[in-house]
Amino acid sequence: MDPIFLVWLISALIFGLVCAGIAPTKNRSGIAFFFAGFVLSLVGLIICITAPMAPPKGMRAHKCPKCNAETNVDEDSQTVECWQCHLVSPNT
Repeated sequence: MDPIFLVWLISALIFGLVCAGIAPTKNRSGIAFFFAGFVLSLVGLIICITAPMAPPKGMRAHKCPKCNAETNVDEDSQTVECWQCHLVSPNT
């Protein structure tokens, strides 16, 4: 086996595992992040680090119309109270 290919394969696996380790902290799929790191290496790692955090399952992000603060709310909630300005608005 060619040593250059072996070095590339080991570094791709390392980048993939590091990206897969980052995924749970962002509520994302570890498999998708692994393949991003494996295929894109350093660029994939940068993408994984800078990816925004996804809302937890059963919740969605809601942006306050008054102050633009984001908060995670239940999908079936009728109203949302902003954590920053305390405005109560409908969950649309």
